[in-house]
Amino acid sequence: MKKKYLVIMFIISSLKILTVGKIICQIQEKYPVTYMIMIDSPEQEQQANVLIKSINTFGRCNSPAPIVIVLADTIRTKGESLKGRIMEIVKLEMNESLRRFPFSDKVYACAQVEKIMENRAEWLVWLNPDALMVAPPIEIMTDKNAWASLRPVHIKNVGLSCTEPVTDYWKIIYQQSKVDTNSVWCVESFVDKKTLRPYYNSGCMAFRPDIGILREWKMVYETLLCDENTYNYYSSDSYGSFFFHQAVLSAVLIKKAGKNRINILPPSFGYPLSLQNSMDFINKMSSIAEMKIILCENYENLKGLVVEEPYESWINTHCTLPVLKH
Repeated sequence: MKKKYLVIMFIISSLKILTVGKIICQIQEKYPVTYMIMIDSPEQEQQANVLIKSINTFGRCNSPAPIVIVLADTIRTKGESLKGRIMEIVKLEMNESLRRFPFSDKVYACAQVEKIMENRAEWLVWLNPDALMVAPPIEIMTDKNAWASLRPVHIKNVGLSCTEPVTDYWKIIYQQSKVDTNSVWCVESFVDKKTLRPYYNSGCMAFRPDIGILREWKMVYETLLCDENTYNYYSSDSYGSFFFHQAVLSAVLIKKAGKNRINILPPSFGYPLSLQNSMDFINKMSSIAEMKIILCENYENLKGLVVEEPYESWINTHCTLPVLKH
């Protein structure tokens, strides 16, 4: 009887170990992709709702794709309408002294969520709340050696051509990022077709969170702007300050990732619909079926596209909300 009892207890213990082991494996398994969306107003909360619906309708990649919402201003919006449909809602943690500098909240949000997802996701994808996903974004995950997947900028703005000397605007950023200016490469801006030193768009971008590129971005960004002289230099130019966050990110990518670790996404990702009517936009797309992730800015811009089913009825149902421009 005693032997029979011991055998039964051994079987039960073995089953417990196997069950616990299975649970641990499930916990340690990473999501292939996790999306993050930051909102700071009721209008952006509405946009995020539409974006999430587009992900669930058109963007499924046959695997779980949790979504993290970052609340940048909990006084204006608490994301109540998003609860229960996503993985997490987190409150933004940032240096409040930099709150007024353009896109500081974005830099801090990316670093914060990267830390949260460091061991939980293979890829962390930032999407502007005004975006729409109209096809599975599989190209983000195709380059197994890449640490970042993103697009060059749409237009040159503060970018440097590959032939001109480094300006003070970029020199300060390069120095803080420890960039060797002799080892940079060239990219081409999408809309105006300018050949530039590495300069990337941040409206639709993806990173491997375990590498720490977004936390490095925050560290360099914060170090630069917490210096009074540097802050005054960049804040004195409204145009330059608007693109400062992208310039710092580009410098960090040069130093930390390098050309071979950056996956350049096709133009269908982060397609700039608000620039559709630009005179110098040569390679514009005319049909929504050509796109994957659209940066709408305003849903009214969708009216200029060829839109057929299954998109037409979906857009007519979901994209009629009043949307503020950023």
